[in-house]
Amino acid sequence: MLNRNPFSSRSWVGKIRNSQSQTTKSIVLLLTAFFIFSIADAIVKLMSSDYAVLEIVTIRSAFALPIVILILLRSKLTFEHVKNATQPTQFWRGFAMFSAYLFFFLALAALPYSLMIGIFFAGPLFITMLSVPMLGEEVGWRRWTAVLVGFLGVLIIINPRGSTFEPATLLAIAAAFSYAISIILTRKMEDTAQVTAVWTNLVYLLFALILSPLFASLSFESVHPSIEFLTKAWTMPPLLDIGLIALLAIGWGGGMVLLSSAYRDAPVASLAPFEYFSMVYALLLGYLFWNEIPTLQMIAGVVLIIGSGLFIVYREQQLED
Repeated sequence: MLNRNPFSSRSWVGKIRNSQSQTTKSIVLLLTAFFIFSIADAIVKLMSSDYAVLEIVTIRSAFALPIVILILLRSKLTFEHVKNATQPTQFWRGFAMFSAYLFFFLALAALPYSLMIGIFFAGPLFITMLSVPMLGEEVGWRRWTAVLVGFLGVLIIINPRGSTFEPATLLAIAAAFSYAISIILTRKMEDTAQVTAVWTNLVYLLFALILSPLFASLSFESVHPSIEFLTKAWTMPPLLDIGLIALLAIGWGGGMVLLSSAYRDAPVASLAPFEYFSMVYALLLGYLFWNEIPTLQMIAGVVLIIGSGLFIVYREQQLED
């Protein structure tokens, strides 16, 4: 007679295997998304001396909108699903992603690529901090200690009292914080990745179109690369650059779906460590495009940040077991 007891060992083994398979799939989705984002980051950094950041965001979002809509429809979803989504959360998540995107590229215009990514790794530390007030999770003293050590690594990288302090590093920290908020809000939603991608793109377009005239009217020049990137006057790109921005849109649309799917279907603690793999992409691209070589100070700070993040994940898994 077949054993149909839902509490049988075979049943639990099957559930564990399914969970592990889903987590593995989410890890692959996340790694792919960050590879796409890394290529897109490099393209934007190369364009930062020629175009305004909000012009790039606007054109890219305009190209991305039909792409994410097509992905939505091919998934047998409709605009009714977009309308019935968790609207307040979707809006604020989109705003957090837009803020992270804007801060990230403003900082990238002035910082070495690998340095920018190193600071951005503070995102998982912020996720741990924000999980307490926003998700109601409990964080013990060991993980809080790890968070403090991680932020010590951030301080080592940016060296706020040193003669070489670069103010754009504060934009990098703001980008990491905004990104962490968006990830926390993703966990609070039950909408599909396709619906979330449409919402995010619409919010990007909304704020890019609202802020563009405001910052373009300021038109600061030769002040700081980040400020210039924000206030630069719009210019008509040649066809080649339009094509590159279109590629950004394709990559962004697909990457957002992959990232949303990954964090929707697997625990944050299981995925957060694999975001650090983007450092490999950053080092490779930084060397290939800008001949960047990391300093010992930067390596020391990144090691503390990554080590802290990995310990947080290890401790969370211990508590779950």
